Amino acid sequence: MRQPVVVVTPLQSALFLLCPRLFYSLDVAITAAGHPIVVEVGDGQVSYLKEWGVAEFGRTVLRAIATLTQP
Repeated sequence: MRQPVVVVTPLQSALFLLCPRLFYSLDVAITAAGHPIVVEVGDGQVSYLKEWGVAEFGRTVLRAIATLTQP
């Protein structure tokens, strides 16, 4: 029986390498052809977070996740 061919995209490779880290930032852009490309990988520090309280930051993140995951 033949094994299925698994195609791993550069984006998937980048995410795999970041898995052991607790925090990271990943900037992704979409090419004109509609393919995602990794633009920048960072250590997860966000400079503008300093102006936000922890509760406000948490609400903002949870709201964004809820918006993205709702059908």
